[in-house]
Amino acid sequence: YFVQASIRRDGISQFESDVRYHNFPGVSAGWTVSKESFMEGISNTVSDLKLRGSYSQVGNVEVLGGASYPSKDLTIGSPYGSYNGVGYWQFSNPLLEWETSTKVDFGVDLGLFNNRLTLAFDYFKNNIDNLVLAAPQPPSIGIPNNVVNQNVGEMYNQGYEFAATFKAINNANFKWDISSNLTLTKNKVTALYQGQPIIGGSSTDTSIAPNIIIKQGESINSLYGFRYWGVNKANGNPVYYKADGSLVQGNLPGATYSVFDPNNPAATGASSSLTASDKTILGNTLPTYYGSVSSNMKYKNLDFGFMFRFSGGNKIFNATRRELMNQNFNNNGTEILGRWQSVDNPGDGWTPRLYSGTNTTTNLSGSASTRFVEKADFISLDNISIGYTLPKMLLDKIKVDNFRLFVQAQNIWLISDYKGLNPEMETSGVDVNGTPRSKVISVGLNVSL
Repeated sequence: YFVQASIRRDGISQFESDVRYHNFPGVSAGWTVSKESFMEGISNTVSDLKLRGSYSQVGNVEVLGGASYPSKDLTIGSPYGSYNGVGYWQFSNPLLEWETSTKVDFGVDLGLFNNRLTLAFDYFKNNIDNLVLAAPQPPSIGIPNNVVNQNVGEMYNQGYEFAATFKAINNANFKWDISSNLTLTKNKVTALYQGQPIIGGSSTDTSIAPNIIIKQGESINSLYGFRYWGVNKANGNPVYYKADGSLVQGNLPGATYSVFDPNNPAATGASSSLTASDKTILGNTLPTYYGSVSSNMKYKNLDFGFMFRFSGGNKIFNATRRELMNQNFNNNGTEILGRWQSVDNPGDGWTPRLYSGTNTTTNLSGSASTRFVEKADFISLDNISIGYTLPKMLLDKIKVDNFRLFVQAQNIWLISDYKGLNPEMETSGVDVNGTPRSKVISVGLNVSL
């Protein structure tokens, strides 16, 4: 049995004196069941069995983004022409408090057949209270940088972790080890200040913020925008859902909308609209599962290894793809070839007709829509290597302890239905001209003297 406990009291001068200090306790306990006398009869089969659990509280001040004394109003030297002056630099929030995480973890470790096969399971939950966010503010208020640090609410991360390692082969000439892990996780915002959603989420980037939201009951930084129905096959106009589930079509080339009846697409319906109140959650931007599988083999002096990584369950708004569908007749992607051209040639049913200068209506250039929201699931071959180590007889002759030649490749294979370059190019669930991971092939030499 083992039990550990601790308590720490931290203080930070960036907060006001009445909330500057906070106590953070922690405790963990475990029971190595395999060492009990009643397990001796199966010790050759169950070589290790441990039950464990932990509880802790930690504080997070990294979320302040380097802000100097966010509880204070700050000024900065701001000359006006040849005159000295003082300018407003930071808007204060004297009510700002510690963001705290309460973490609970329960797990089991199991080793079988003299630890030839090891398994691990964990359940975890992390409750985050007084969530701190550089909350966006309307520019009309005049707050510097249009943000202020606030305790905006509460959220949790909860899930399960699985891990396994297996020594498949272990003899004098050949060794083969396989390992894998899987995490299933869920994120949910459980409370917000006055219950009000935060449009723009945690981003201040004008290319990202309009497309995400922090909303009670949803995952943090969920995608936020309009639902897209498709193309009116009678005239090529884009069709969208309103909040009540009814349909409206954008009347190209203008920016007006009218009611759309899919049973009578050629009819012009009553005048309608598509407004911010019709926006809805389009998907979560955080993966709900991820993990990896790796293998390492060694036959005499030759070694070979690889690692596959996978992730999914989240969505990406492909803003780069939307830019490649612009209506300016330049830098279009091949998807534009599927556009509606006529009643007899309706295209792919997803891409509206071309009409110069109609990006706002055709592509909703200021908002996310399900037309460009995609699954982010992928499998990636992150690393693969092959090497050869000189035999000991040759090492003794050249008087070195180890001499290994190897070839290694990284990020060389990606399996995904995502239409962009790489689903990991996103920032807060938005892919807007991101930089993909580099493919690297290297040849090397390891020498130990």
